[in-house]
Amino acid sequence: DYSVLRTWWPVFVAIAGVSFLTLWLVQGLRDWDALFLALAGLGFGGVALTVNLRPEFAPELIHLWPAVLIAIGLLLLLRGMFGNKRRSG
Repeated sequence: DYSVLRTWWPVFVAIAGVSFLTLWLVQGLRDWDALFLALAGLGFGGVALTVNLRPEFAPELIHLWPAVLIAIGLLLLLRGMFGNKRRSG
């Protein structure tokens, strides 16, 4: 019976996030795209699983959008500071 997947499908997204996080760690903390995909997968999977398991928390999760913007900004700053700088010329 596949009706259980209606609740637990976000786990697969979170597993993909863990896979991208492992890829980022194995590659020596250099592939910032893998880190972004890891954080996006873990974040989306976690939020979706929370909404599926505890629907009463859904209205409260909307108030977290400033934290998401701050996390994206920090990720972009870290990428700019520590990312591979390509030289043109």
